[in-house]
Amino acid sequence: MFKYLSIKNRLLIISIVPLVTLVTILLFIIVSQVTSLISTVEESAGKMLIESKKEELKNTVDLAYNSIKTIYNTDGDRNDAITLLQRLQFGKDGYIFGYDDKAVRLFNGSNEAGIGNSYVDFKDVNGIYLIRDLIAAGRSNKLGQGNEFVTYHFPKPNEKIPSPKLSYSIFLERWDLMIGVGIYVDSIEKESAVFKAHVEEVSTTLMTLVTIISVVLIGLM
Repeated sequence: MFKYLSIKNRLLIISIVPLVTLVTILLFIIVSQVTSLISTVEESAGKMLIESKKEELKNTVDLAYNSIKTIYNTDGDRNDAITLLQRLQFGKDGYIFGYDDKAVRLFNGSNEAGIGNSYVDFKDVNGIYLIRDLIAAGRSNKLGQGNEFVTYHFPKPNEKIPSPKLSYSIFLERWDLMIGVGIYVDSIEKESAVFKAHVEEVSTTLMTLVTIISVVLIGLM
């Protein structure tokens, strides 16, 4: 078929084919790079979000400790401090909890259930001895200098199904008291999902724009 074309058309085809091939290759490279960049951005954003939540947990525990610091440093009564800590709340379902080194529950927000009971053998659905781990992490973190976090499953208030939770704790040696706070991981996942949806929307718009421009350029050739 090519041999039946005029010399002019042959020259046109010979000149256009390489350009079309080049544009196609460039389009493929752009799409690949954008896809890779989006994946990297999403991963980085997820890590940054988790780190920000960890910092939020540490700040919350620090605020809790500062609320009872005077009592602790003046050898005050532990029960007076617990009364203050029980009243503290943050976010939609956040609360402060406390156990002694034998894993006996001393307080759990304003919830009176289980006070005085030992949770030393309490495990989550994955077999994690969460109170033991929180006490160990609290000792390691001392009064907030450490970065030991504990991840486990625990029911939300007024719910029975365990949800993934990330917690931070400290340990007050003189009072034999671990105090901690946690955040449910699904809240992090929801924020991450919103960000991912936004990135994908921008990506789709960019891909469409690049494709249109490529088609137009090919048409002009």
